[in-house]
Amino acid sequence: METEYTDIKTVEVDMVCPRCKRGHMRRDADYNVVLPTYPALYPHKCNMCGHVENYTKAYPYIKYVKLVPEDKWISCSDNLPEDNSWVICQIKENEGVLWIPRILRYNKEKDDWYDHKLGWIKQNSDNYLDVVAWMKCPDVYDGGNIW
Repeated sequence: METEYTDIKTVEVDMVCPRCKRGHMRRDADYNVVLPTYPALYPHKCNMCGHVENYTKAYPYIKYVKLVPEDKWISCSDNLPEDNSWVICQIKENEGVLWIPRILRYNKEKDDWYDHKLGWIKQNSDNYLDVVAWMKCPDVYDGGNIW
């Protein structure tokens, strides 16, 4: 049976060193080992400071991301926006009530959404509110200039 596919883009995922915050974690080419744990762990070493950590993935790696039309809602369970980007969001209360969409900023490190009036959504609402979908903001209006 034939299947339709969506457009995708390839993204390189890398790990910044948690100690020096400048270097990148790399597997040692001379020490190509996988630790026999469950899940398997891959030793990595920072290419700047030499810090060593084990990860469940071998960095860098390639990830495939579905390209979504910019004017469509994206479920937060499918994909999250780029870190610290402002997007249009749909907020849902625990009782299922949907709010009028708001513009929020997503922070990947906090795994939370920031609203200029409410502050951090998850942190300040005791899980009463949840961001369930988002879409990119349209381009800024340029006054009708075409130049």
